[in-house]
Amino acid sequence: MEDNMEFYMYTTSVTMKTCGILTPGQTANGGAVQRRSFAEELDSAVIPLVSLQKSEISSAETPTRVLTAIDKNIQKDLQETFGITPHQPGEPLKSALDSLWPFQKTANGTLSGANMQENADAAAAIFQKYLSGFIIKQDIATQPPIELSIAGNGKVQVQDNHPDKAAIEEFINGNSELRNLYAGISSTKSMLAVFEEASRFQQRYAADPKAAVEEFAHLFSGKYGYDTRLVIDGSSWEYQSNSTLKIS
Repeated sequence: MEDNMEFYMYTTSVTMKTCGILTPGQTANGGAVQRRSFAEELDSAVIPLVSLQKSEISSAETPTRVLTAIDKNIQKDLQETFGITPHQPGEPLKSALDSLWPFQKTANGTLSGANMQENADAAAAIFQKYLSGFIIKQDIATQPPIELSIAGNGKVQVQDNHPDKAAIEEFINGNSELRNLYAGISSTKSMLAVFEEASRFQQRYAADPKAAVEEFAHLFSGKYGYDTRLVIDGSSWEYQSNSTLKIS
């Protein structure tokens, strides 16, 4: 793995299975079907997702990456915006949970995802500040639109038909904090999309369980989820979360 590709944060595709939502018929609390609010579902997903993220850290901590000037500025922005301590190359992994900007520590020390949408938007503003500066300085074309996504190797990729594909990819992937920031925004927005659909299922299930199971059966296949990409079209920056069905 390349030095600047230390994956210390986030999956890039989130599924219902990952989030641990009960399938219809599964029980909790003495046999009652579990129905929870949108916010409660978010909080319940934090611990398993953080555990998964921590395992990703362990597999990718070496070799130690070198922070660029842009990386250091992004870390400063993250610290000022979220009050977190960004994870530094070579630091013990135990400090990694303190650097996850989507979550907040509650008064009792647990992690909460109650402000994930607001945090994702704030992180997106930081990402846009650095990428838009590069676009302006290097006279990068936004027509055709730039479409950013995460490739299978974890790097940020631009669609093949864009004339500045190589330059954009080199800039983002060459600054590991910028790459990690985009991956975090993408996966957080994907997770939020999953929970929004889960909330619709729960509302439907409360009214008509049979119809809900038929309508939302895809949620419980273990292969259904969301992927998020950023589309930059002129002055418009839009994160688009689309459902996916993984074929094994």
